Amino acid sequence: MSTGSSTQALAEKRAAPAPLVWRHWPLTDGGWQRVFVPATMLALSGATWLTTDSLGWAATIAALSALSFWSFFLPTTYTLDRHGVGHAVWGRQRTIAWRMIRDCELSADGFWMTIGAAGRPAAWWRRRYIPCRAHQDEVAGWLKHQFGSSPSSQWK
Repeated sequence: MSTGSSTQALAEKRAAPAPLVWRHWPLTDGGWQRVFVPATMLALSGATWLTTDSLGWAATIAALSALSFWSFFLPTTYTLDRHGVGHAVWGRQRTIAWRMIRDCELSADGFWMTIGAAGRPAAWWRRRYIPCRAHQDEVAGWLKHQFGSSPSSQWK
């Protein structure tokens, strides 16, 4: 009798939640970011133009700002499934396997994950942020399923 119940418990533990897919695009979904980021980029370009009196330098700063904030302008699709954490931009998809993720930390509207083996130099720089404000409960369920317990008892 105990063998059957332990087999059933093991099967329930291994049963993965349904795959979770969501889109994040701060340009349309970002609230205050929708105004703040473009205004900051415009202010940087304007300040450069006023201080250097060069439209070329102002355009260079605008282009560098756009490259720095690329994820603001492009919609990103995130996926949590049995393979790992995936993200897709412009049809290109990259998946980080669960075995490569060392730990996760929940934050106010997303989670941070550390990629790679423990003890690697500069492991903090190998962290990646995944925004998931609208799907916090489902993400916490996936993290609990993959890591055995929730990295944090609640969202910070």
